[in-house]
Amino acid sequence: MDMKMKKLLFMLPLLLAVLLAAGCDREPRERTLEPSQCKVYYSNTAGTGVDWVACTPQTENGPARIDELLEQLDSIPEERDLKLTKPEVVALNAHTLKDGNLQLDFGENYGEVMDAEEDMLLRTAYVLTLTQVDGVDTVEFLSGGVPLKDSEGKPLPPASADDFITSTREEINAYNSETYTIYFAGSSGDKLVEKKVSGIYSTSIAPERIVMDAIMAGPDDQQMKQVIPEGTKLLSVSAVDGICYVNFTEQFLQPMPDVTQKASIYAIVNSLCELDGVEQVQFSINGEVNREIVQELNLGSPFTFNDDIVEEE
Repeated sequence: MDMKMKKLLFMLPLLLAVLLAAGCDREPRERTLEPSQCKVYYSNTAGTGVDWVACTPQTENGPARIDELLEQLDSIPEERDLKLTKPEVVALNAHTLKDGNLQLDFGENYGEVMDAEEDMLLRTAYVLTLTQVDGVDTVEFLSGGVPLKDSEGKPLPPASADDFITSTREEINAYNSETYTIYFAGSSGDKLVEKKVSGIYSTSIAPERIVMDAIMAGPDDQQMKQVIPEGTKLLSVSAVDGICYVNFTEQFLQPMPDVTQKASIYAIVNSLCELDGVEQVQFSINGEVNREIVQELNLGSPFTFNDDIVEEE
């Protein structure tokens, strides 16, 4: 997505109006699917994945069913552990099916309201739900008539169901033993040392969140130093298309007395780039990409792993 799409200034609005389901007869908690049924996907309440409820369509499997499923995607699910992926303030202005590709044109405020993680959950839910319709092979997302863009400013291609990985309720409630590599500042304050952090983690928590929580908590080794300035709050972290977006409050820009800002930045970058699928890290401050130069580092550009700043063993 472009810079506008990465704004993290707005939270999902409260959905005060109860939207009544029409057409589909929902069957809450149903984990089996009858041949006549289809799945409607929603976000879990933690915002870490999607899950489905079964519905029995009242329309023929074709263009008419698109309208029915779009209505369901915009209707609050009965399950308390699920929620809508589209905020009420974001309108779906139009949809067009041509040659197997379904174009969805959302309002121009899409990029201002949706952060990267919310955008990914919405696209996942809509693609997995709508590609069940006969004749819909891919779904393409637009905002104000313009295709959504990836981190390099290129239009996102139409997506199929195979492009997304989903988490079921069973997976959401599962736990795994994991080990993460976290970087902190060494005793000199200008170099990094690595620390292995192991534990039992819920699979519903994104790895980038686990890594950032460990960094924010600081080291328990007296030979290592905290790399996050005092008072800094982590507003959000999400990984999309190989880039991890980290959003801090303005305190992150304050110099630390015994740790260089370069070490602080690369402790985060290197830790996140140790994760599978993360190749770059983009920082933002209060939801805005900040182009301030910190020790010759432009915060407006994504960062990659820096091996030179890591102390040799």
